[in-house]
Amino acid sequence: MLTFSSIINIKYYRFLLIGLLFYLNILGINLGITRLKNLLSDDLTRAFTTQELSHFLLSLNIDIDLYSLTGYPKNTPIPRREAAIQVIEYIHKSSRLLQFLNFYINSAESSFRGEHVVFNNTKQVLQEMYECGFKYNKELKKVVLIDHDEKRLDW
Repeated sequence: MLTFSSIINIKYYRFLLIGLLFYLNILGINLGITRLKNLLSDDLTRAFTTQELSHFLLSLNIDIDLYSLTGYPKNTPIPRREAAIQVIEYIHKSSRLLQFLNFYINSAESSFRGEHVVFNNTKQVLQEMYECGFKYNKELKKVVLIDHDEKRLDW
């Protein structure tokens, strides 16, 4: 038998369910970019020392003082992982992620400063880019927006 309080409870739970679904939808958008940033920082950690990472960024015309970015004193070596995470966060916040992805993929396919760079997560990065609404065009050698609008997430 439905009583007034049970009807109120049903409406309350329906409201909570709608709110949860809305939250998960927003969270899904952020998770795609978060997974992409994690994959990129993992690859940078494995591929470069902290000094090589600085040179890699200088090739993109990104002049970052890693010590001020990470907060480590100048006489302390910066751990690779911490440097890579902070660099990717900086690139994302400064809206240069697409520029970085272009350089990352081009370096993985050809070379960086005459040496072949091994990025282990390139396939997963390309998949996450597709999930976020972008793909790498090999003819143009750049990241482009996927044609259909439902895949686009504003970066």
